[in-house]
Amino acid sequence: LTNSMFKYILKKSDLIEVADKTTADFLNKEYKINNKIDFPYWGIDTEEFKPIKTKKNIHVLYLRKASQKYSTDVYIEALNIVKKKFPKFISALIRDKSYVRIERMINKYKLEKNIRNLERTPHEKIPKLLNSSLMYVDSFHRNTSGGCVGITTMEAMACEVPIILADNPGVRDYVKKNYNGLIYKGGDSKEL
Repeated sequence: LTNSMFKYILKKSDLIEVADKTTADFLNKEYKINNKIDFPYWGIDTEEFKPIKTKKNIHVLYLRKASQKYSTDVYIEALNIVKKKFPKFISALIRDKSYVRIERMINKYKLEKNIRNLERTPHEKIPKLLNSSLMYVDSFHRNTSGGCVGITTMEAMACEVPIILADNPGVRDYVKKNYNGLIYKGGDSKEL
């Protein structure tokens, strides 16, 4: 869309729904449309997603499918750095053998014993999986406004699992440093 088309659509819209307050603030600043913006907070079933006592057998949980668009390569590079200090750590990730670059990185860094391959996990098993983890990481990163906090991150938070997220727009609406998680410079495996 061109900027003039975008302005026209915003002007003619009755309501604009966005995923986070950061995006709402950006649109208000740029286009002065205060009374047309709504950003509903996402909801999680806290009867299902809550802290439960279970053995912590995963150090770092990553629930995105290995993919370039989710910056999985940054995550794998960070795991290589972690392995140097903690050689027996365990991570879990949904590996996609067709994503050759990630498989090559895992082999190059000799991470096969450190990474458990997760199959697609049924929704009802996600709370136990989250609770069996010491932390949840999401390496997805982008610089544009828009919802950048996934539902699985919200579920991890409901289970009181610490989260580590890239510095996407809107993330600071959800993460308080050293309280419920950390924010790192997106794309930077050393900082992650």
